[in-house]
Amino acid sequence: MGNSTRLIYSIVAIVILVVVIVGFVILLCTMNRRTKRHTNKQIPVAEMPMTDTYVLDMGIDETSGGQAHYTVNGNEHGTIQLQRGKKYRILLQKGCHPLYITSSPIGGPDLPGSLDKQVTKKGIVSEGNDMFIVIPQDAEPGTLYYQSTLQEGVGGKIVID
Repeated sequence: MGNSTRLIYSIVAIVILVVVIVGFVILLCTMNRRTKRHTNKQIPVAEMPMTDTYVLDMGIDETSGGQAHYTVNGNEHGTIQLQRGKKYRILLQKGCHPLYITSSPIGGPDLPGSLDKQVTKKGIVSEGNDMFIVIPQDAEPGTLYYQSTLQEGVGGKIVID
């Protein structure tokens, strides 16, 4: 084999190697773009669609001697059902006790069982106002409670599925 033939084979081998490397780089870039497209991108809360609205009002339980209680969409002590990765609105009608969310099934003025006293005190919703709740996608399923800051036993369950 002459020198010119070796030179031609070397050039062909280098060209093939360059083509393989370029093809590999293109493949990696394409895979990277596909991966980025399918990752869970955080959507700003303001842009999230509203899943549901719960309207809370006050009712009086005549069977328990006139004990006040919340109604949820007209149901006494109604359960608020929430799903992970969704946004909800809780509207507190005029005349309602201020509301907070807690791990306590009792509630009341001392904020018993509050999830975080600093956050919860800031998270009290007054009558005629609303609260927006976003349940993170990775939230643990479980039960919380909506409660009154004025009286024990007024609230109900919040179930996170």
